[in-house]
Amino acid sequence: MKKFKFSMQSILNVNNTKKEVCEAELAEAQFALRKEEEKLSGIETQIKGAMDPAKAKDKCTSGFFLQREKYLRILKGQRRNQILRIQQAQTKTDSCMTRLKDATIEVKRMEKALEREFSAWELEFRRDEQKINDEIGNVRAFFNSREAV
Repeated sequence: MKKFKFSMQSILNVNNTKKEVCEAELAEAQFALRKEEEKLSGIETQIKGAMDPAKAKDKCTSGFFLQREKYLRILKGQRRNQILRIQQAQTKTDSCMTRLKDATIEVKRMEKALEREFSAWELEFRRDEQKINDEIGNVRAFFNSREAV
């Protein structure tokens, strides 16, 4: 009996590789998303710090308030831009998750095909083995009957 060889092994290997690539892309996208969220957190901290009334207590000049307002506008613009970057990173993460899900489904399909093909091969192997055992039994029975005569 020939050795078991999955006929679609190369396709399974390619699908496994695609799955690994998708996992790496997802990890990278999640890391980028966390980094963008940390940047937003830093901007929020800067805004809160600029609006701190304790800082304005000592410097009650109109020039200070004008500078603070300009600075706050700049920070709020940065916050809007950062929110857009976070949304883009979230979209990329979601698309990576979808691709990973699809790749995982393909790998599972191929693994099920492998199991079905192996089961069919194993059934054929057991039938051939039983056939050989039956033939051996028949030959022994023939020789035992000849010896009895």
